[in-house]
Amino acid sequence: SRDLLSSDAFSEQSTAGVTYADKITSADRELDGSAPAAEIVNRVRALAPHIGAWGIVDEQRLIVSRARLADAGTELGAGSSVEAPGDTDGRLRVGGVELLEVQPDGRRRMSASEYLRGRRGAS
Repeated sequence: SRDLLSSDAFSEQSTAGVTYADKITSADRELDGSAPAAEIVNRVRALAPHIGAWGIVDEQRLIVSRARLADAGTELGAGSSVEAPGDTDGRLRVGGVELLEVQPDGRRRMSASEYLRGRRGAS
């Protein structure tokens, strides 16, 4: 076998066109309530599963691991916030986004239905 490290096959990489990606911060992970629903879902998908996106639901910070576009919801309007979901049908919805898997601060990851059952039990 040939020793690749001593080979002339490696050359200095050109710095032309090189870009730097900043570290993803907590602010980058925050769900923006003024964004279209599809953009919110895509942010959740991009950041899952290891760091996750987060939003405020019922005045509690939730890491959102899975989400999808809601069936017939409207998109969040400009200036609205990611909070106050309606759970009358057992779904956790925020504007035009249905949250499927969440993790409250200090708790384990759980399905939205588990989260809603626990929230009702605490009332």
